Amino acid sequence: HAAKRKSAAEKKRIVDKYLRPKLSRKLVSEVGYDDVYRIHHGLEAAPIQANRVLAELSKMFSLAERWGWRPSQSNPCAHVERYKERKRRRYMTSTEAMKIADALREAEGREPASVAFIYLLILTGARKGEIAGATWDQVREGKLVLERHKTDSAGHDRVVYLPPQVLALLERLPKDKKTITGIQDPKKLWHAIRQKAGCPDLRLHDLRHSFASAALAAG
Repeated sequence: HAAKRKSAAEKKRIVDKYLRPKLSRKLVSEVGYDDVYRIHHGLEAAPIQANRVLAELSKMFSLAERWGWRPSQSNPCAHVERYKERKRRRYMTSTEAMKIADALREAEGREPASVAFIYLLILTGARKGEIAGATWDQVREGKLVLERHKTDSAGHDRVVYLPPQVLALLERLPKDKKTITGIQDPKKLWHAIRQKAGCPDLRLHDLRHSFASAALAAG
């Protein structure tokens, strides 16, 4: 069911790490509330992960009902109470920003597309998916005009303003790729950059939060 989804690797990891060791000796029809509760409660120290594991398991048993492997309305996850989650807010500090800039400068000659991708996230506040899918024809007069906007059901264009630093980076990129950077994710370089800058917990999505925080601070 999950093989063709973008999150397939993560789903497989959850099954292999958390579910298979606990449930592989049971038939699908034998798994009960107590089994699921023990798995979920065993991850109490990591509430977000516990809830993700529970969600995957719940989906699996919903499919099992659909495929006739369990009676209807018998999902053993139904009454397991999820943990409260606190939204994570991590911002790039000014010291981290300088170290990241130094590391990006060193990497630019080797991986210009990944460096440009990361700077687009830092300097525009755009989502990773928006940068990954952005095409050259969407770059218009110092702006990135996105026709499909995740949060706008009315279908309005979303405009991402490109500062001079970003435009200079884009000028140096080849124009023969389907998308602006030609890559979907600068994950490998970002992992190396944040380790070198001493901020291993700083995620790519945190750069969007940092942009918003800096914009508010600047008025």
